[in-house]
Amino acid sequence: MTKKPKATSADKLVVEALQILRDKKIDELPVVDNKNRPVGMLDVQDILDAGL
Repeated sequence: MTKKPKATSADKLVVEALQILRDKKIDELPVVDNKNRPVGMLDVQDILDAGL
């Protein structure tokens, strides 16, 4: 497990999250709230399924 994983917040655009996924060559990205607490996971498949 990574000590400081890259993350995104729910108020960020999907394109920003996709850029992190591409840059880091990962397929899942934690979603955190404004206090940096985890609230979910974004998977690259979620983006593809949404047709984005």
